[in-house]
Parts: sequence; C-alpha cells; structure tokens
Amino acid sequence: MHLFWDNWQRGGWNKELDDDFARWDPQQRHVIHPQAKFQDLGHPALPRLRRHEQEMRRARPYMPTEMLHGPVRWRAGAGLQDYWEVMRQSKVSAGGFIWAFLDEAVKRVDLDGHLDNRGNLAPDGIVGPYREKEGSYYAIKEIWSPMVIAEKEIAAGFRRDADGREIGTRLSMRSNASSSWQLRKFARPGGTDGGICRYCGGDGQAGIVDCARCPREIKNLPCRRIGSRPEALALRVADPTGRELWTWVWGAAACQ
Repeated sequence: MHLFWDNWQRGGWNKELDDDFARWDPQQRHVIHPQAKFQDLGHPALPRLRRHEQEMRRARPYMPTEMLHGPVRWRAGAGLQDYWEVMRQSKVSAGGFIWAFLDEAVKRVDLDGHLDNRGNLAPDGIVGPYREKEGSYYAIKEIWSPMVIAEKEIAAGFRRDADGREIGTRLSMRSNASSSWQLRKFARPGGTDGGICRYCGGDGQAGIVDCARCPREIKNLPCRRIGSRPEALALRVADPTGRELWTWVWGAAACQ
C-alpha cells in the first residue's frame, strides 16, 4: 500500500518537484519532506525521547521519519516501547518509521561470496540480508501487535471468576481475533520431554470478551492444576486468518 510520496530525505529535497507529484499522481497522495516540517506535518529525524514527548504536545500531526535507527544489529527495537507509549496516548501521532527494514550488504564475488556491509555501517535492519528474523523483529512484533497484554508476571489465583481466569488486554483490531492456551513443561538438556504438558490439562480455547469498560478481557484460561504440575502457561492470539499475532508465556505461578 502506497500512502505518501517521499521527496528524498534528510535535507536532500528538490522543492521544484513538489508540484509534479500532484500533476502525475491520479490518487493525489501526500508529499512529505523527511526531517522537515512540510504541509502541516512534522517529520523530525532521530528525535530523542524528550523531544519526542514535546512534539506530541503540538497541534500538528507528527510522524518522525527515523523514530529509531538500528545501527550494528538487534537494536531497531531498543527503546521502542518508550517511544510507542508516548505516541499511543497522543492525538496528533500519525505513526513513525524505523531505519531500516533489512541489513544492506553486497555479495562479494572477489571474497568467496562474503556479504560486505562495510563493518557496522549497514547491518542496521530489522531483518538480515536474507530476511533472517533477529531480536529486533520479535521485539517490534510484540510491541506493535494489535493485541497487547500488559501483565509480565501472573501470580497464582489472579482475577478469577466462575468462567475461569481473566487477563486484561488492549485490542486495536476491528476483526475478531482468536486465542488458545497451553500448559507446558520446559525441555530438559538432551531430552525430549518439552512441549505441551498433556498431564496438566493440555490445551484449550480462550475467549476474547468485549465489555462495557476498557480494556477487553481474555477469559476461560485454566484456573486449577490437574495431575502433574506444569511449568508454564502459554497464550497464543491469532488474527482471523489464523496467523499468530503473538504468544505470551508465564511461569509456574500462573498455572496454580
């Protein structure tokens, strides 16, 4: 999906071409100047968190052109939670960009196929040069998931009623999502005993419940231990096509 025209970046704009976009584009899409305030839209590059917060107090829409930069590797998701929470609570946030999607590298035939990314100057992608998923990929997937669960730890006996346990969520999807749970044991070194703890109740479906108050709730999680003690409770949430949005895993206390 193409939403904007980017007239270069970081001060390299050719302003004489701005009118040409409207002339040749039948969809009349918005033109932006990254790192500049242009057509009532703010585009600062690499804003520090304090400036990020200040921009959110202004009246104009705000969309940083490089909200975060991923130098070296695995850093594109570092600090994203702090930036995103500020943006999520703002009425002027129009989104943001992370530099870059993938590591940039040239396959050197003179170096036996070695991928040359000039040291630490180009391996700044969310995924690797062959689209390998790295730490940043999973951090961004969790933080930007349409379904968010705030609880990092779950104590025994948390929010329980006749329908089972409840977990508060934030759901931004319009379409229905589905959720399922598993009771698990962790794999032992050199063993094959990991996976679903079949002796503890196995797995089942949980329900995402709309309620008068926000946030929504996930209900019908297992609320008692059956047989052998499980070591973890996993909750998987999928979109309407069955594709995973995220899977959360909590320790043994959540299974008791």
